[in-house]
Amino acid sequence: MIHNIMSNYDLYQYKGCNLISNIHTIEHLEKVHSFEIRHSDVVAVTYPKSGTVWMQHILNLIYSDGDPAAIQSKSSIDRVPWIELPFLNFLSNPSPRLSVTHLPYHLIPEGLKKKNGKVIYVIRNPKDIVVSLYHFQNYLTILNSPSTFEDFLRKFLEGKVIFSSWFDHIHDWYTHKDEFNILFITYEEMKQDLRTSIQKICDFLGKKLDNEKLDTVVKHCTFTNMKMNPMANYENVENKNASGAFLRKGIIGDWKNHFTVAQSEMFDGIFQERMKDIPLKFIWDSNFLYPVPLKLWSGNMADSESQPKKLFNYKRCNLSSIHTIERLDQMENYDVRDSDVFVVTYPKSGTIWMQNIMKHIYMDDLQTGECKPSYSEVPWLELTHEEINTDDRPSPRLFVTHLPYQLMPKALKNKKTKVIYLYRNPKDVAVSFFHFHKFANYLETPENFGAFLQTFLNGQVDYDCWFDHVRNWYNHRHEFNIMFHSYEEMIKDLRATVLKFINFLGRSLDNKSVDIIVERSSFKNMQSNPKSNYENVGLPHFNNSVAGFLRKGTVGDWKNHFTVAENEMFNRIFQDKMKNVPLQYIWEIGNQKRFLQ
Repeated sequence: MIHNIMSNYDLYQYKGCNLISNIHTIEHLEKVHSFEIRHSDVVAVTYPKSGTVWMQHILNLIYSDGDPAAIQSKSSIDRVPWIELPFLNFLSNPSPRLSVTHLPYHLIPEGLKKKNGKVIYVIRNPKDIVVSLYHFQNYLTILNSPSTFEDFLRKFLEGKVIFSSWFDHIHDWYTHKDEFNILFITYEEMKQDLRTSIQKICDFLGKKLDNEKLDTVVKHCTFTNMKMNPMANYENVENKNASGAFLRKGIIGDWKNHFTVAQSEMFDGIFQERMKDIPLKFIWDSNFLYPVPLKLWSGNMADSESQPKKLFNYKRCNLSSIHTIERLDQMENYDVRDSDVFVVTYPKSGTIWMQNIMKHIYMDDLQTGECKPSYSEVPWLELTHEEINTDDRPSPRLFVTHLPYQLMPKALKNKKTKVIYLYRNPKDVAVSFFHFHKFANYLETPENFGAFLQTFLNGQVDYDCWFDHVRNWYNHRHEFNIMFHSYEEMIKDLRATVLKFINFLGRSLDNKSVDIIVERSSFKNMQSNPKSNYENVGLPHFNNSVAGFLRKGTVGDWKNHFTVAENEMFNRIFQDKMKNVPLQYIWEIGNQKRFLQ
């Protein structure tokens, strides 16, 4: 039976191991150390959430010669108890005594170290363990629910969880393996080939099962059948939440849905250091694919349910309510001058940065001249503002725009007007756009990043699909006098970038002027400058309680938002969508740079 003996969660340390008060008693643990071990004893050792319940069920069936009645009349926990729990009397069971334990090497019965009995150590990849243990603590009400996965991951890596450090647990058991009659087997190989794994366990235990009995054991030890068996699934455990389960998923690679890329890389660094002397092989996934298929939006505006909220469709482009049809209708035949300069970006790709740079490149007196707001000196082509003269300005007129290729003025294709297309790696674009949706009241606030990522990939956002925007502008580049440049190159070397812009635009500036532009265009200076940071623009449209137009301005923040699964999915889509667009993308800046062509 599973006893309700605990009203709250409290960890205490016993000889360096975190244990649960009221469940693990010091009196019993002192006795465990001196348990008399018989030659026929079998102990399955696991770190928590590594397949313990599975091994209880497997051992139960193996030693019942595959008889299903054994798993229907008595629960696995009674037939294969934990040796560290005082209310499950391992010692009184008849031989062969079967048991499981989470105990670390130094707390195990001394008799096992004399190669009495047999030990099966089940290994599971620690990333899946973290995820399973995280959900386990949210499932059982007697355990403190972790505040966030990030917080729980930190505690796991610090060993501040039940049974302490996973690294110490497996390290100590493996380095002392010669003291035991021991078999190491992985959770993942059991998942991939259960029949072969059970046969390996039988061979180690000296148990002979014919094919029919072996097939029976395999059948009843599948995750699906165990989950339906009340004698194996722990469904009668008390103090649990209505949502969740003791047996939750039982898959390989679910960690990819929880770990961000940054967390995974951090974990990998720690893993490599801590496990460098342990030559065990770990399986991290099993041909894992992102579990939620992308639901592509048809773009049929007649279907009101498929239309993204707070957006309308204008000539195959989703746009927000800050745009007017009247202004958009003017774009096709807009009067373009040869001296005009257009900066084109997809949203959250450095537009405000470019407004500031362009304003300064064209200032008559950089050192003493009055610096006006960037949004009035380099206005948005597609927007109207009663206080900004967008059209009737003296040449050269400077514009910024997010418009896709098909909505740009036809006259721009004269190859005299200059266009700078600034592009940014789309993962950072998605993250920045996600946060901007929380800031802009005229856009739908996303439920979470995962949900927003799908809308982003489907083009159900302001200015539609990033892939189409970049691809169409690049594929029609020969129609324009155009320069392509990346946001990340600006981050890496702003001065070199400013010089490229000056050269492309045919401007002549001395070194001191260039230095002034670079200094005034640093993210820190722009963020604190009301003439650059948009802090006084359209206040009713924005939620100023969250970070706004200038949030971070970094490369690689996507790693803190994308789960590994989302990243793999995104990479597949990116490779397919952009395979014929040979622009180079910088995904991070540091010791390692990742490039996708």
